[in-house]
Amino acid sequence: MAWLTQKISLYADEMKFSARVPRSIRDKLCLMGSTVVFHIRNWLRIPADPTARLHMSISVEGYNTPVILRPHDSDISIFYEIFARRAYDIPAELLPPAAVRTIVDVGANTGLASLYFAARYPQATIFSVEPNPANFALLKENTAHEKRIVPIQVCLTAKADQQVYITNTGPSARFKMNTTGNGASVRGVNVAQLCMEHGVEHIDLLKVDIEGGEAQVFADASFLRRVSVVAAELHGTGGGGYNLSRFNEDLSRWGFRAWINENANDPSLVLAARR
Repeated sequence: MAWLTQKISLYADEMKFSARVPRSIRDKLCLMGSTVVFHIRNWLRIPADPTARLHMSISVEGYNTPVILRPHDSDISIFYEIFARRAYDIPAELLPPAAVRTIVDVGANTGLASLYFAARYPQATIFSVEPNPANFALLKENTAHEKRIVPIQVCLTAKADQQVYITNTGPSARFKMNTTGNGASVRGVNVAQLCMEHGVEHIDLLKVDIEGGEAQVFADASFLRRVSVVAAELHGTGGGGYNLSRFNEDLSRWGFRAWINENANDPSLVLAARR
């Protein structure tokens, strides 16, 4: 019964949040209704309608922004993860908001984390990196009003100038990358190449959520020389994969240490900085 109690508590928190953050009564009701429908569809395993859209305006930390979600997809879950459960709430003593100038958001999906960063770090330019064509199209829509956000459609890879392909048979946040020619073609770049192409000398915050690709990227993390803080989602925490221990092995060569972000309430979300 513990799992049921946890679920009920989670849903209650989502309802409270949806009653508070949207700016109009209409948007509050639409988000509440869409959230309920999303969970019911998940329970019943009803296929998503990829054309459905939820348009609303929200206010986060005094920052007002329009947001577009695909209410039948994973966008609803990601929205609550970022804005309600504050997955990327980084302690100010580690990353003082007024001092942050450059953020690289790798695995930006539809731009929700980038919008959160724009709200929290008012002086920052945010480079939003997303390879999935459908996600990237919505990313551009979600961030068009915010000139500090720079959308970039590439795939972060361990090596420079790789040709990769994207396939997606499930939720849009969980696509697969391959080099065998299966799916949509996307250019692959490594961190050094990305920085060179966009004139980035130093990264105050590097956020990485690349569906398991982090193991290859951090195997040679020489790019950390130009990074202050890393916020990453590890996709091997469930057992034997690329977990916190392995992540720390790769980071330690460059003087970094990683730990679970206690603010995020999710053991797969970690922070890293110089020791």
